[in-house]
Amino acid sequence: MTTSTLLPVIDTHAHLYLCKQPLDELLDQARQNNVCYMVNVALGIASTQTSWEMSRQYPQLIPTAGIHPCEVKELSRISELEALLTQHSFRAIGEIGLDYYHTADTREEQIRMFCHQLELARQHNLPVIIHNRESDTDMRAILKEFSDVTKVIHCFSSGQDFIEDVANENTYFSFTGTITYSQKSATLDALKDLPLDRIMIETDSPYLTPTRHKGAENQPAFVREMADRIAEIKSLPIETVIEATTRTACQFFNIALPAEFA
Repeated sequence: MTTSTLLPVIDTHAHLYLCKQPLDELLDQARQNNVCYMVNVALGIASTQTSWEMSRQYPQLIPTAGIHPCEVKELSRISELEALLTQHSFRAIGEIGLDYYHTADTREEQIRMFCHQLELARQHNLPVIIHNRESDTDMRAILKEFSDVTKVIHCFSSGQDFIEDVANENTYFSFTGTITYSQKSATLDALKDLPLDRIMIETDSPYLTPTRHKGAENQPAFVREMADRIAEIKSLPIETVIEATTRTACQFFNIALPAEFA
């Protein structure tokens, strides 16, 4: 057993309520791979409630609250989200953002919903998990307006120019199995130069399975694959990447390592 297999790792973005595999099996396999926390990211009002309920039974699951841009029909339910944020102790607001690939015809509504949720993050002093697909121009402008809000760009797929436009002490970037799909891209070039303390890792389970597990549904147990790929790209020991990304995730979500890892 190598040193890296003993280090705690955090999957900072998963949708466990969408996985086909039974939850107990997913959690057991995650535990075998020293995944100490999984951030169970909401996509709307129903999954916000589900994320909270799952966290009550399984403390290793970190709950979030938010409405995904592809669920813009729930814009009228923002008041329900506000009520849930008041009633429960969520660790982040998300997944929120803009998606001009799937729902380009709802841009104005998406922007309105996104900005409203960013305002909620300000009010509740919570970090946000951001979805950004084919919306770099509008995303740049909005993030500059909310530069004070702590945020992570989940499943980062843009390039160095985007990072330069939005980067500050409150902005982080998270990487999925997509970084295992190719050997060269603008995103990989940007990752190579991105400071390690700005990086987190995620699976986005059940989606974006890393290449090594191609054909299988993605799961938190695979999150170490992203650390391994980042270590390769940045020419660093994998232990260095795991320690840094775990530390950053703990700070971002305001969580402490479980006793067995502390």
